[in-house]
Amino acid sequence: MLTDKFDNLTFEQRGEGVVLLTINREAGNTSLDAATLRELLKAFETINNNDGIRTAILIGADYSVADIIAREDYRLLDDGLRCQRDNWNKPVIAGINGLVSDLGLFLALTCPLRIATSDTKFQMPRASESFYYFECGDRLPPFDDPEFEIYTTRYLSARQALEIGLINRVVETYADLLPACEEMAAKICANAPLAIKYALASVNRGSHLTPDDAMFLETALFSLCFATEDMREGTRAFLEKRAPEFRGK
Repeated sequence: MLTDKFDNLTFEQRGEGVVLLTINREAGNTSLDAATLRELLKAFETINNNDGIRTAILIGADYSVADIIAREDYRLLDDGLRCQRDNWNKPVIAGINGLVSDLGLFLALTCPLRIATSDTKFQMPRASESFYYFECGDRLPPFDDPEFEIYTTRYLSARQALEIGLINRVVETYADLLPACEEMAAKICANAPLAIKYALASVNRGSHLTPDDAMFLETALFSLCFATEDMREGTRAFLEKRAPEFRGK
């Protein structure tokens, strides 16, 4: 379990292998500043390196406000978030509510999985006002829209975001958000940890490769999964008609 102390984050265990991270600055402030993001990077690193944690949920009341961050701080945080994205060992589920723009959108797109409330709205940063514009653009999924938000900066509803693959699921209210994240986390924890780890590596690292190299990586990682004790346990459990007991080996 996490033992680090944070000023702007709270964390708690939510079921076996699941950690909840909540952005919780002073007086309920959930905006993102450099100090908060540095704590997130530290928490992500701890989660990645802790075998007792299978997945994490990141949640906040509203990601709409991003404090002004010095360009040098932003570049350091950007490098750190990119490194986290490319080296995830565990899925992180972002629970999103409110207006998501600028640094909040940047952070949400870093997380492998995203669930949003029905009244959530997404907005690309204005190109004339924010250098987050250039960083968010390469993380958005492709879709056919001649007035794509990257150019017009108009709002994207949660339903529209779901249709284009920007998020994985929509729930009706904020009260539904955490239970939905926990439901997804439980499904993840029911699988073999190494299989999840290699699947993340295949997606994140494979996206930077040519199709042939990405296929080679996927085949190599599949071979590693096939040689694990968990694979043999999964086979035995299937034949014995019981739930598997994966050990991450």
